[in-house]
Amino acid sequence: MEIQQLEVFKWSGDDDREAHALAQAHFGDLRIIMDRVERDGEVTYSAYAINQIDSLVRQVAAFVVNLIDPRARVDVKANKDYTEFGVAISSNEKGHFIGHHGATLDAVEMIISIIFNRQLALNRLVYVDVNGYRERRESSLVKMIKDIIKDIERDHKPRPVSNLLPKERKIIHQHLSDHAYLTTESRGTGRNRTLYIKPKDFDMGASESGKDAYENK
Repeated sequence: MEIQQLEVFKWSGDDDREAHALAQAHFGDLRIIMDRVERDGEVTYSAYAINQIDSLVRQVAAFVVNLIDPRARVDVKANKDYTEFGVAISSNEKGHFIGHHGATLDAVEMIISIIFNRQLALNRLVYVDVNGYRERRESSLVKMIKDIIKDIERDHKPRPVSNLLPKERKIIHQHLSDHAYLTTESRGTGRNRTLYIKPKDFDMGASESGKDAYENK
């Protein structure tokens, strides 16, 4: 399958209004979005027709998804500013898409994002899910966090949460970012990277559990 090439209007200058007016004149009645990139003191504008952006992301998503499951259905939705796109996959072969803890799904998401964004001046965020897996996984993580919080509130000791993907650690970091009593800390590298949930005044470096965590990696 040949992926379409976006029609792009480029203009160099320093006036947002003029750039938008020129781009709109180029595309006529089509709705447009515009990227503004400043490099070495020069501003470059790149404008695209929204209907072409929609078509491109759908083509790319369908192409990648159908390599795994030709019978899968794909639905794509963009946010209001067309800076983020959600790709929802419906498949009877969801295991082929998910992999261990969603690692395959992350790879599918990355491939779609790379192919889609290579024609754009600024990257758009692409989120991919299959049969609602990510939503269920996030709900499961939140439930686990609540159970861990109860344990920490009881004995005031930190708890490690291992075998998480970077995206899952990010979910937990964000969930506890405004917590009055607890905070999170990640230690180690690669597959051995472990997230700790701990009281804010707890010194991991001075604790035997923290020392053991390092020595056992």
